[in-house]
Amino acid sequence: MADADTIREFVIAAHGDFEKVKTILADNEDVLDVAHEWRAAQTETALQAAAHTGGREIAEYLLAKGAKPNTVVYAMLGDAKHFFLMLAKDQKNIYEMGAHDLSLMYHAAIGGNIDIIEQIFMVCDPSELGNGIIAAVTFGNANAVKWFVANRAPLQTKDFRGRTPLMIAVEQESDEIVTVLKQAIGESNLEACANCGALGMKYLANVKGSLMGVHIKQFDCKNCGAVMAVEQGGQSQAN
Repeated sequence: MADADTIREFVIAAHGDFEKVKTILADNEDVLDVAHEWRAAQTETALQAAAHTGGREIAEYLLAKGAKPNTVVYAMLGDAKHFFLMLAKDQKNIYEMGAHDLSLMYHAAIGGNIDIIEQIFMVCDPSELGNGIIAAVTFGNANAVKWFVANRAPLQTKDFRGRTPLMIAVEQESDEIVTVLKQAIGESNLEACANCGALGMKYLANVKGSLMGVHIKQFDCKNCGAVMAVEQGGQSQAN
């Protein structure tokens, strides 16, 4: 059995380092489905890591090597065939959660398959639409973004960095998604840059410090570069 350090290294690699995943697995075949425990009741396998980061190539590689499949990975892959086979095997799989308590809807939004998204929508809590649109924007799935907008996803939802869907789209220069979101929000509700007057062009330009502790976030205008807001967050640890 691989030691705890190797398991941790493997799971971390599965967040985006494909070559390292292959190297570790070649020398440690038994690490494939072993979960690393980040803290009490917070575990993550390599396949779960690939799923919530949109790591299609890594996920497909792990599945080919025999990793135990689950609904979250098929939702991320947009693989309707295997997703619905998992549901046919056990309808309770529709309630499966991924690593870090990320919902099945979050993973489906990464994959962008509307059939999968709509199936989850039939049973999910409406609050999951906010996380869904965040994922759809982050991973550039314009059709999924349009679906979430049409189904009244909350457009002021913020990710862990404090960014709304529009801020993420502006930051990534996803023009189609920016246009969709601006139209949904409405011109009268878009924040204007005091320097150039551009509407809805605010994005998170810089973070000083750790988002897990005391930090300062600077939001700039993508159009002219002027600072639009500076926010301080987090609390210092008591001595």
